[in-house]
Amino acid sequence: LINTRESVDNFIAYLCAGVFVFGFTQAVVQAGSQSITSNMGLIRALHFPRACLPIAIALVEVRNMIASMVVLVAIALITGEPLTPEWLLVVPVLLLQSVFNAGLAMFVSRLTAKVHDVRQLLPYVLRIWMYGSAILYPVTFFAQRIDGWLLAVVHANPLLVYIELARHALMEDVVLASSPG
Repeated sequence: LINTRESVDNFIAYLCAGVFVFGFTQAVVQAGSQSITSNMGLIRALHFPRACLPIAIALVEVRNMIASMVVLVAIALITGEPLTPEWLLVVPVLLLQSVFNAGLAMFVSRLTAKVHDVRQLLPYVLRIWMYGSAILYPVTFFAQRIDGWLLAVVHANPLLVYIELARHALMEDVVLASSPG
């Protein structure tokens, strides 16, 4: 509908990188939102730091993301991306995103424990966040259609940074929203 295929050379790898990186955060947020409320019996029975629950969720999703990265690397190679030393930059990107996701899981788990209806709202918030994270289209799509403070809000999206860095590490000729330096 919006002709994103023509604006990106290797659209399949571009799309998969965005979907996998966003899916990592989405899975952590959704599972983290239930980490405290679904373990109330354990929380009442034992005294332990409650932060262990969302952090454990984040660690489980890190393990799942490692498996997903194997698939993403295969997709990138099959679609014609050359194997370069820049691919090693994916490791620090995922480590930083894992720390971000753990903090997000702790925030959402605490919020959901206090306001139970947040869990029902999360899928809609995550869907809006996905569309604002330039997964299905390049970041230049925003720059061509909006400006001013709205564009600043798009560029302030923390997940956009992780998605762009992963794409930049795995793919050649990817236009970044801002320079990495």
